[in-house]
Amino acid sequence: MSDLPEGWEWATLAAVCASIADGDHQAPPQSSSGVPFLVIGNIRNHKLDFVDCRYVPQDYFDSLKSERRPQKGDVLYSLVGSYGIPAAVLENRQFCVQRHIGILRPSSRISQAFLTYVLRSRDIYNRATECATGTAQLTVPLKGLRRIRIPLPSLDEQSRIVTAIEEQLSCLDAGLAALGKVRGNLAKMRASVISSAVTGRSLTGDMTPGQRNLPSGWSWRPLGEVITSLRNGVFVSRPVPASTGPAILRISAVRPMALNTEDVRYVPDGASIKNISDYFVDPGDLLFTRYSGSPELVGACAVVPDHTSKLLHPDKLIRVKVNHAIMEPRFMELAAAVGMTRQEIRNRVKTTAGQTGISGSDLKAVPFPVPPVNVQRQIVEKAEGELAWIRKVEESVMSAEKRSSQLRSSILSAAFSGKLTSEGVSRER
Repeated sequence: MSDLPEGWEWATLAAVCASIADGDHQAPPQSSSGVPFLVIGNIRNHKLDFVDCRYVPQDYFDSLKSERRPQKGDVLYSLVGSYGIPAAVLENRQFCVQRHIGILRPSSRISQAFLTYVLRSRDIYNRATECATGTAQLTVPLKGLRRIRIPLPSLDEQSRIVTAIEEQLSCLDAGLAALGKVRGNLAKMRASVISSAVTGRSLTGDMTPGQRNLPSGWSWRPLGEVITSLRNGVFVSRPVPASTGPAILRISAVRPMALNTEDVRYVPDGASIKNISDYFVDPGDLLFTRYSGSPELVGACAVVPDHTSKLLHPDKLIRVKVNHAIMEPRFMELAAAVGMTRQEIRNRVKTTAGQTGISGSDLKAVPFPVPPVNVQRQIVEKAEGELAWIRKVEESVMSAEKRSSQLRSSILSAAFSGKLTSEGVSRER
């Protein structure tokens, strides 16, 4: 945005705003009711979210200077940590903000909508980054914010640009909504594929067998009867991001039917682990989450893939080795993800001393559907083919979503270089 179209000019934010302030620097008194007090977390998707916000007394709000009391027509701008996020104040309501949020009050030279969109552009974000200070948390100081230059056309051209941006973004948002529906349908398809696999419908096509009524030759057996060993992981005090010591999986490495073997920390140099060889995982082992901050993730199960290098499993994971004469690891992974088996795992989850988890003895009691091993192999082969197709489509959806993000940035870049409106296009020609 170095060369501007004819009739445009460069102007600092200070020159186009009647005031640029932030929230009160003193810790505000808290109240169970009163005037809403917003923090950066209340700015979501460039909109203000008053749900679950804090409150301050009315007299505190009344004591604030006018420029520190946001009003309809202002633009808020996050200044600390997740900085560079603007949100227009569209309602005429009382509220105030923390000092980590800037309050820009447009002058008669610039429209609120134009200012909001220009602050969302990548170029202005980069300029905010250049003037940011700090190490642990970058902060955009008001002094630096006021000096940031923006491209400024006439008010009529600003209006045309805003209309063009909103038309383009509306089309983009419609496309993203469609991708969201595709993603939701793919999730339903995955659940259906897995459910059909572990109830026998994927091979027979018979819709009669339910979660409890299995096909002929199948049986329900507790986990403890189809495995050769179950072991909690090793406790390592303060694992480190890099070390010459052995790698140890993080609990976040395990998700339903997915193990991220790169999500690791390391045993600190010089640390000694007794019987360390007992805690390495082998390809074909199953890992269950023993504890998790989310109850839905307790008991999540994933198979250790082939060609996995030496990895330790931590105390918050449970390693299971199956009896291959009875159970295929991949079939157990499927069964643990859905239906009655997954529900039985949930039923055994307990919260103790603030931790949500499942014990090895409870896990051993969970019933699994057990067809003949040759049938398990057929089911796994068929299911993996269908799941691979679903993953491929999901990757395409993710790629399209990523491109949409890039396109959004391109739309704003074109808008503020005069190339988006009809006048801009005609000038280019």
